[in-house]
Amino acid sequence: MYAKLSARIAATAIGVSLLAAGASAQTPAPILTIDDAISLATAGSRTIKVAALEVTKAGLEVTALHTRRYPYFDLRTLDGTLASSLDFTFKQGVFGNFPQIGPVPPVDTSLTTDPQFVGVLSATIAQPLTQLRKVSLGEKALGVGKQIAEERVRKETLAAANNVRRLYYGIVQAQSGLKAVDEASTMYRELDRLMGEYVSRQVVLEADALQVKTALARQDQTALTLRNTIATLKEQLNIVLGRDISTDFAVVDALPAVTPDIGLAEAQERAVAQRPEVREARLKAQQAEFDLRLKKEEWMPEISVGFTYLGMYNFEVLPKNTAALGIMGTWEPWDWGRRKAEADAKARTVDQASLGVLEAEALIRVDVNSQWRKMQEARAMLAVANLARQSAAEKLRVALERFKLEAALQRTVLEAQAADTEAAQQYQQALAGFWSARADFEKALGGS
Repeated sequence: MYAKLSARIAATAIGVSLLAAGASAQTPAPILTIDDAISLATAGSRTIKVAALEVTKAGLEVTALHTRRYPYFDLRTLDGTLASSLDFTFKQGVFGNFPQIGPVPPVDTSLTTDPQFVGVLSATIAQPLTQLRKVSLGEKALGVGKQIAEERVRKETLAAANNVRRLYYGIVQAQSGLKAVDEASTMYRELDRLMGEYVSRQVVLEADALQVKTALARQDQTALTLRNTIATLKEQLNIVLGRDISTDFAVVDALPAVTPDIGLAEAQERAVAQRPEVREARLKAQQAEFDLRLKKEEWMPEISVGFTYLGMYNFEVLPKNTAALGIMGTWEPWDWGRRKAEADAKARTVDQASLGVLEAEALIRVDVNSQWRKMQEARAMLAVANLARQSAAEKLRVALERFKLEAALQRTVLEAQAADTEAAQQYQQALAGFWSARADFEKALGGS
């Protein structure tokens, strides 16, 4: 009986495999590796593109500030009518007293310019001098801002890669579970057919046959749930990849369950060195120091070398134009303590940024420790699940050996088959849990 049962199960399994192979040959789905999925996700991610635009904006701000090093031009014009007349009074002898002609003018003289159309042109060209130091500090501060934007791009890239890994591993786990369920369903269908024969020959009770049918229905329901899960996960992954949700693909299910060869102390140091959060905190501390130095520069006067031209048109008394070349400067010697208070506030920001670096490093170390421990636990769970799967398979083999001797032991076979199926599913879940834990650990390291 056992040989007959085994032969029928094997034949059924072969038939199912051939049908599946034929269907696959008709509509082959392209293989999508996890590396390709990560590349597609990072290339099409909108959040990454938004973060990359911030890098571009920061670079343009540096370029714009750099132009402050060069001479600046200021051109202003005023054309209109005088609102009121211009009155000028020249005192007697204001232009001198000459022996031949006497004082010039000889008496107090008044001149009046009636309101009329006039024009004023003011042009200035100046080369900054002391401002160059402030511009240099500003460029460095903006350069740090650009580096902060780049770290945010790295952070979004790592998050996208982790999201892809989790979805990908979920598909692998669901497909592996579906494969185990299909194998169990094949066994149950053959048992159901044999139990029908036994019931007709009154070898077993109808209730025993119904147990097999119930187990088969449960396997079909589980298979339906897993197929729906696979479809949902594929749609979610397609969205992350920026593709149409109906795009079909196949995943690689032979993923190695290998723990990264790195110790906890080394993992902490690597994470502190390359995690975007820590690097961003350090850059913010540098940026705060540059802001403080820029604020202190406001105590210094702004001095430039400049040339100014002033032209006045249609004024009867004033000169037509005038020009000057020399040193131009602006300075606010007394501000009632405003700049000192602002500098003190910037100094407090520097202190906050320094504390932020220490806090970020501590949180990163805690995160690495947690993810490393979870990965070790997942690896141990995987070993336990693997042993449980082997034990369940051996118990099923023994139950089938006994089944060939006595049909009344079909309940033992059903229980062994159910245990074997559950052990296989738990192994796949443990394997997926290990992959997810490893993905979180790699994300905690801050690497690619």
